[in-house]
Amino acid sequence: GFTNRMDSIDPPQANDTGNGETPLRYNMLTGTIEYDLGGATLTSISGRLKQNLGLTAFGSQPTFGDYDITSTWRSKVFSQELRLASNGTGVFNWVVGAYYRNAKTVSTQDFAVTIPGFLANDNSSIKSKSIALYAEGSLELMGGLLIPTVGGRYFKEKRTLDATSTLTIFGPPETVIGPTFDATSRKSNAFSPRFNLALHPNDDGMIYAEVAKGFRSGAIQTPASIGALALLGVTAQSALQPDTLWNYEIGTKWQLFDKAVQLELAAYQYEWKDAQIQFSPAGLTAIIQVGDVRGRGIDLSIAYRTPIEGLRLQLVGNVNQAELRKVPTVITTAVPHLANGARLPGSPKQTLTFAADYRHPLGSTGFDIMANGRYS
Repeated sequence: GFTNRMDSIDPPQANDTGNGETPLRYNMLTGTIEYDLGGATLTSISGRLKQNLGLTAFGSQPTFGDYDITSTWRSKVFSQELRLASNGTGVFNWVVGAYYRNAKTVSTQDFAVTIPGFLANDNSSIKSKSIALYAEGSLELMGGLLIPTVGGRYFKEKRTLDATSTLTIFGPPETVIGPTFDATSRKSNAFSPRFNLALHPNDDGMIYAEVAKGFRSGAIQTPASIGALALLGVTAQSALQPDTLWNYEIGTKWQLFDKAVQLELAAYQYEWKDAQIQFSPAGLTAIIQVGDVRGRGIDLSIAYRTPIEGLRLQLVGNVNQAELRKVPTVITTAVPHLANGARLPGSPKQTLTFAADYRHPLGSTGFDIMANGRYS
C-alpha cells in the first residue's frame, strides 16, 4: 500500500487518487562451501534469486495532469563465485577469484498522463551475462609497521534488450506510433584498480590512504519509456554509456582506553564521470546521464563499551557535498533542478545515528536478554 513517491515537497504531499501499491515477492537461496588447502582456503559461493515486483499508481500532478501507471517486473538471477585466499600467517597475503552472473528480467509497463496526453505500453525482456576476475595482494613491511596493498578487478558484461512498444498520443488528432520492435545490445568491460597504504604504529591503531576506481555498465531501456520522456521534454537514450568513479580517501582507526572506545575517522573525495541517475516524472522511470558529480565528505564513528556489562553505545555521522558538474544544457532546460552546481538528488547533506545495545545472560538458563535502541 505504498508507492514511495511524492508529487510535491513544499507542501509535502502525494496526490494519489487510487490504491497505489508496490507489491514485492522474492525467494533467495545461497550456498557456501569452503575447503582448507593448508596454506590457503578455497571458497565457492552460489546464489539464486527469483523476484516479482509490481507498481500501481493513480493520481495527479500540476505539471503532468492525471496519471495512471501499472507495471510488473519478474527477475531471475544466478551467480557463482570461486575464491582462493591465503591463510594470513605470512608477510605476504593475497586473494584471487572469479565471478559469474546470469540474469533476466521480463517486464510490462502501461502508463498514461494527460499533459501532454499520451499512453505508453511496453513488453520487454532484458538479459545480462557478466564475468569478473580479481586479485589483490598485501605485504607486511618493517615487521608489519607498513602494509601496502595493490589489487584489481577485470569486468566484462553483455546486456541484451528485446522490446515491443506502442506509444499513443491523444491529440487531436490521435496518433499511434507502433508497435515498434527493438533489439539492442551493449557490451561493457573495464579494469578497476585499488591502491592502499596502511601504517600501524601499534596494535591499537592504524592510519591509511586509499585510491580506488569503480565502474558500472550502461543501462538499457525501452523505446516507450524514451518516447514518453521525450514528450515531457526529457532526452534519454536506449543504451547508455558506462559511468566510472575514482575515490580518494584518508582515514584512521583506533582502540582507546583499554579497547573500551573504538574510533574511526575518514575524509574522502570522489570524481564520478557520466553519472547515471534514475529520473521519474509522473511515475515514468528512466535512466539518464546527468553529467559528472564531485563529492567530498567526512565519516565519523565512535563506539563505547560502557562499564555497565553488556551495554554498548555508538555514534555514527557524516557530512558531505555532492555537486553536479558538466550537466548537458538540454537536461537543465527540461529539468531546471538538474543544473551545474546543484546538489545530487537524493543525497542528504548530513547523517547522524545514535545507537545503544544491551545484552545480558538470564542466570544459568543459557538464554540472553537483548535490547537495542536507535535514533537516526
